[in-house]
Amino acid sequence: MSPDTTINPLPAPITTLQVSVITSLSHLFMPIGIIAMTGLADIIGRKKSMLLVASIYIISLIATAFANHITIYYICLSICGICEGASLCIVPIYNSEISENHNRGRIGCIMGFNVPTGIFLAYFFGYFFKLRTYFLLCAVPCILHVCLQIFIQDSPVSLTIQEKKLKALNVLEKLRPAKNTTELEIEYTIIETAIQEHNTKSLKDIFLSTAPRRGFFIALVVCTTQQCSGIFVILYFMASIFNQTGSSLSGNTVGAIVGVFQMATYCVAAYLIEKCGRRILILTSSFTCVFPMFFLGLYFYLKRIGASIITNIGWFPVVCVVVFIICYGIGLGAVPVAIVGELFPSDLRAKGVGMTLVLDSLAVSFVVFCYPLVTKTFGIHICMWMFSFLCLLGCITLYFILPETKGKSFCEIQHLLSEVH
Repeated sequence: MSPDTTINPLPAPITTLQVSVITSLSHLFMPIGIIAMTGLADIIGRKKSMLLVASIYIISLIATAFANHITIYYICLSICGICEGASLCIVPIYNSEISENHNRGRIGCIMGFNVPTGIFLAYFFGYFFKLRTYFLLCAVPCILHVCLQIFIQDSPVSLTIQEKKLKALNVLEKLRPAKNTTELEIEYTIIETAIQEHNTKSLKDIFLSTAPRRGFFIALVVCTTQQCSGIFVILYFMASIFNQTGSSLSGNTVGAIVGVFQMATYCVAAYLIEKCGRRILILTSSFTCVFPMFFLGLYFYLKRIGASIITNIGWFPVVCVVVFIICYGIGLGAVPVAIVGELFPSDLRAKGVGMTLVLDSLAVSFVVFCYPLVTKTFGIHICMWMFSFLCLLGCITLYFILPETKGKSFCEIQHLLSEVH
């Protein structure tokens, strides 16, 4: 929005509406990537799907780096959104399928950890580099992924779906070096049986069977609670939020601080997920997120009415955001990525995760699109209080529906979901 052409690559500052469009556009197009990946992941396999997504991502980020018109930004960011949706669908599936029961949660948290790492690097690069260099640096992780593809194996579940038994056994042997041939045959049989027991491939079968239907509903509530906590508003608009507080710290500085706390908290979550379980982390996280968002809204309300007390507590919003990030990171940040892939049977996993993420991305698009407009009309405090209320509502709902999946196989989880009343 800067009029300085040395900073802004566009010929003129963008409007509030264009800010809303840019921030929501990638999430609005995410469903296209998700829907495409639900079929493509089973046809060409998980590994090739990830390679394809990374390659398109690289092209779109490089194009964005050299864009000089708002329309080009719209197009490139839309493509980035498609790739983001595809990666959010395929990576949790792949992670859950290469892991074992005892470490599936920790491996699932790896993707969650990469999110705050990327956010921290975004604020860091955004502070030191111009926009063109920033987008080129954003392409580096995708380039590394493409280069390192040679060292990873395809998912044994994916190979079994494609009826490639020998390749699946070979991959299992590499992924489970501590197991003997008999144990590997048993694991392959379990995977094959799970696929055969759920031999239908139609999307409607998620709703016709009790376990997939309950799994979908639980996954949807978990993801909706995550996104409606206000996390994307805090991350996307952090600079503008803190520039309004009057704090001595700039928005980019606070963003870097928050990024460090996020990474540390996600590491803690990855350690606790196999000790405490998924359920307790998500419930604790969603409940504790209520309070920092409420008090952050209170601060902005006092600022709006001109209360004199805020001149002495310029540090307060920073504390609220840091506490929120910690509370969010221990459960809502890291765990949903791990748990969503566990809630569906093998042959419906891509479709179930995909449909969940489609609805989830639409919710995020709605939130980040409406935030600048609602803030301008009613005030930022209203938004923060709404996020606080939605965290509480999500916590109450999840308390009654969310089962514990720690240490359970995919078959055991489906059996558990079929018995829930």
